[in-house]
Amino acid sequence: DCGLFTATISFAGVDSLQATDGDTFQWFLDGDSIIGADQQALITLVPGNYSVEVMNMYGCSDLSDPYSVLNIGYAETDGSM
Repeated sequence: DCGLFTATISFAGVDSLQATDGDTFQWFLDGDSIIGADQQALITLVPGNYSVEVMNMYGCSDLSDPYSVLNIGYAETDGSM
């Protein structure tokens, strides 16, 4: 039942987002599709509201709620170089 299929986004580490499991993906930034962003994971390069459309093998698709990225960060280092 497609009514039970829900697309969600979760934080996946520094500057990375992860979509719900599915077969095809299309990521959006502030409502506009991101060219070439068609994988389950996305590295965020700019702040904004990200969403993803996910389709499963049964043809069910859903558009996630927006996920706000406020800052683009850097991984912490231990100070040694």
